Amino acid sequence: MKLTKMIVLFVGFALFQQCDSKKESFRKDILSNDYAIVTHVSLAPGEDLDAPHKNLSLIYSLSSYTMEWKDSDGNTGTKEWNPGDIHVHQEGKPFAKNIGNTVAEWIVFQNTIPFQQTRNSYA
Repeated sequence: MKLTKMIVLFVGFALFQQCDSKKESFRKDILSNDYAIVTHVSLAPGEDLDAPHKNLSLIYSLSSYTMEWKDSDGNTGTKEWNPGDIHVHQEGKPFAKNIGNTVAEWIVFQNTIPFQQTRNSYA
């Protein structure tokens, strides 16, 4: 898990240095291979996003923002995120809306193969 955190922090920091915090929403794939897809997401205030996660996804926040969310099980809530915050999405189709007044930016690291827990796997 330490290696994963180091990779996330490195990539997140590198991307944050390149971002100019645009006032528009976008999704841009940064990396895509047989193992993972890395996507930079920007969501303007008032915008929403309905993006399915086919497999386990790790989310790394690049900015401070407030989201209203609904997960695949129908649970809802409001959450504030800050730069460097990390959370995980399980497989499913979450919904999120930026209810703050700042642009929400984050990086999604999504497995392209299903995660299988084994005796030697660490989560």
